Amino acid sequence: MYLIELTLMGNLDDYILFISRKIRDSKLPEWLKTKINTNLTSINYMNYTVLMIHIEAGNESVWYEDKLYIRDGHEKQAQEKSGSQISAVYNLFK
Repeated sequence: MYLIELTLMGNLDDYILFISRKIRDSKLPEWLKTKINTNLTSINYMNYTVLMIHIEAGNESVWYEDKLYIRDGHEKQAQEKSGSQISAVYNLFK
């Protein structure tokens, strides 16, 4: 999908601006959108241009559409968690 969009947009700068606006217009908290957009970088890797987003750990958990996404290894699916499990996540930020 994005390769087609880049082809239609014509240049990398327009594509990065497109992605940045998608992030800006998302439902993420404002502080996180700013953090993501200021760390959006294009790099060349094996004759491909890759957009890299470097995000450092924050000071608090982030809820998205009333769901808490918890990383469990490489799984990044929203998981239903009990109160004690959510509390354990919050304790990571102390």
